[in-house]
Amino acid sequence: MLEALTKYRRETVIAVGLKITEVAWVGILTVFAITYLTQQLGMQRSVVLTAITLAGLVEVLVMPLAGWLSDVIGRRIVYLVGTAFGILLAFPIFWLFETRNPTIVTAAIVVGICLCQGVIFALHASFMPELFGADARYSGVSLGFQLGAAIGGGLTPVIAAAIVDRTGATWPVSLILVALGILTVIAVLSTRETAARPMRS
Repeated sequence: MLEALTKYRRETVIAVGLKITEVAWVGILTVFAITYLTQQLGMQRSVVLTAITLAGLVEVLVMPLAGWLSDVIGRRIVYLVGTAFGILLAFPIFWLFETRNPTIVTAAIVVGICLCQGVIFALHASFMPELFGADARYSGVSLGFQLGAAIGGGLTPVIAAAIVDRTGATWPVSLILVALGILTVIAVLSTRETAARPMRS
């Protein structure tokens, strides 16, 4: 861990950036959305839970496809596409929720989870380890993964709930998702392409 924080400090920070937006989307769409859609918008809890379950099933197909694409065209481009989709969906996702239409809400959750989270998450197991040398690979990936998850996944749903409870508005939550997406874009652009290259020894 000490080596990861000293010798691979830059890579560890990049790994945090790679994780932060993906896990924020998970928190918003599987934790915050349940409360928001049921308590704020009055939708049936079963509709939301069914949508999340369906998203998980579709994601089982999306993730291997994203991994395969990253091998073919590169990790960076696939990661950037997934992140860009998250940035672009940050505002419309709540507009779709506000329709209260079960079909539209279900489609929004499925698309959000599969494309804003699944595409990016699929690349963690290859992209993150390829950033580090063998001497600190496990610790570096773990630090980046856990710190990114704590910041993006742990705090985002809580902050979103507090914002909506206080203001009744979702646009600040969308701005948070955009800001986290921009951090991930910066992290990706700070890396070199690792697909089809030998891992650092």
